[in-house]
Amino acid sequence: MNDMRHKVVTVIFSLSTLNWLTFPLPAVTSALAELSEPLVPFSSAPFGVVLDAAAAEGFAAVGLDSVALGSAMLTPAGRSDVADAVSARKLVCTDIGVLRVGQSDGLESAAAFAALASELGSRSARHGVGGDRRVPCCGVIVDAPLTAAVIEQLRICADVLWASRCRMAVEFMAYGPLGRLDDAAELCATIGWDRAGLLLDSWHVVHSGTALSEVAALDASQIALVQVSDGTRRAADAGEFFTASRWGRQPPGAGTFDISAFVEALRVTGYDGVVSAEVLSYGVHFDSADDVASIIHESLEHAFGVGA
Repeated sequence: MNDMRHKVVTVIFSLSTLNWLTFPLPAVTSALAELSEPLVPFSSAPFGVVLDAAAAEGFAAVGLDSVALGSAMLTPAGRSDVADAVSARKLVCTDIGVLRVGQSDGLESAAAFAALASELGSRSARHGVGGDRRVPCCGVIVDAPLTAAVIEQLRICADVLWASRCRMAVEFMAYGPLGRLDDAAELCATIGWDRAGLLLDSWHVVHSGTALSEVAALDASQIALVQVSDGTRRAADAGEFFTASRWGRQPPGAGTFDISAFVEALRVTGYDGVVSAEVLSYGVHFDSADDVASIIHESLEHAFGVGA
């Protein structure tokens, strides 16, 4: 574990179901590619088990992804059941996703996410959560070149989400249509900062070559969500990047990335919102979801010092 100084940053720790989002192993992936079959990730733990682990290991909040929720997010009854399950454990939901826009217009998915956000927000209100934090944000990935048509699709989806007071959290990543922080910031400004903010992921900050001075220069209000994960080296090309992104992430502090410097840059912005670890294909290696939640919680506390 690399040496990380404790930095006191008041943030909200959230346990994401993305830590159980699992991609088929590289050999299987290669075989699927040869057969022209799609790469389909799966959740390695039932949704309810992850919620129980979050509550047991001291999290007050969770993030939910569409793979973990499955068909439940597609119907009113299913979305209500999801919100009830979160609320029953005295948890709140901080973020949902992932909405992909570009290769499709994303409108149907945006409507489902907006409806889910509304249900979750109503349960959060019962727990006394108010203001901007009552309704979860929605993670967004742009998966096609950023043409005028794609920007218009994003604007429409943002309007659909914002009708439920759900703000987009726009992610940038190396080798993608939004390759750098400034690309994502320009898109958020085009959509409107009220409807769209940045998803800052330490993994993508490292791999995109984004300077931490760029992170530190942000206003806290521009940041919708923060995700952290560690690794052993910056990928040299797209192939290595996507392989490492799916199977090479580690909890913060377990690798060699300078997470401490990332946290310091975040502190400079004054950000006091949600922080979540995103360690894809991680939970599948453990028999107990409680063990995963405990490791994630400890790693976040170590990285961020005193948290909530």
